[in-house]
Amino acid sequence: MSFISLDCSMNFIKLLSQDSHIAKTTTCNRTKATAIMKNVLSPLAKRKMMNKFKEVSFVSVSCDTSNHGSIKLLPILIQYYHVHNRGITTKILEILEITDETSDTITDVIQRELEKHLVLKNFFENIFSEYLWKIVPLEEFNVFDWMDVNAEKSLQCSVVEPAVEFLWFRNIKVNDEKLFIEFLCFQKFIKDECIKSVSNCIKLWCHFFENSECGKKCNTCHMMIYCVIPNSSFNCANFFIFR
Repeated sequence: MSFISLDCSMNFIKLLSQDSHIAKTTTCNRTKATAIMKNVLSPLAKRKMMNKFKEVSFVSVSCDTSNHGSIKLLPILIQYYHVHNRGITTKILEILEITDETSDTITDVIQRELEKHLVLKNFFENIFSEYLWKIVPLEEFNVFDWMDVNAEKSLQCSVVEPAVEFLWFRNIKVNDEKLFIEFLCFQKFIKDECIKSVSNCIKLWCHFFENSECGKKCNTCHMMIYCVIPNSSFNCANFFIFR
């Protein structure tokens, strides 16, 4: 129901409720309804929404532009998962009027709106500082070229050192002494058993983890690196380092 329609609907409600003194004397046309919505119901709904956001670990922001006559509207939506709801919940944060639909305008509008709410402002600031700095350019992953075991240089222990430094710099703790011991074990495995029968790098690693007695006994550091660091032969478009 639009605010304009209230000019007529309130008179209709009075006719339906003639036996009610309260209904007959109620007035709530577009001006009063707009004031109640903007100054009472909207702040209350947002306050309850922000309290909900405090209970969740992650939220996302989405938007879409829409033309309402000559007016360009930008609804900003917040999506989150709450364990008690057992699904994704979508809330309307705000519907704003914008002058154009460029990416810069939309970004600025969303940023200003998020900064109005301390819960959302702090959440996204923490996310950016905690995770985005860990996005690593592809060229930096060359320190893990030794994981391509088909390359002859991968059989040298010295190539592991830059990989350990790379991880430590990002607060990913690796027992470097244990890693070098595991590397020697893997080096022996390649020379003695696997390099002739298995040429694919990924299959070679999996064969080591699953079948080698050496791998079963001492592969914890290798396994950790293998799971979080992409090998140069992996077909991955984007790489992230997670704790």
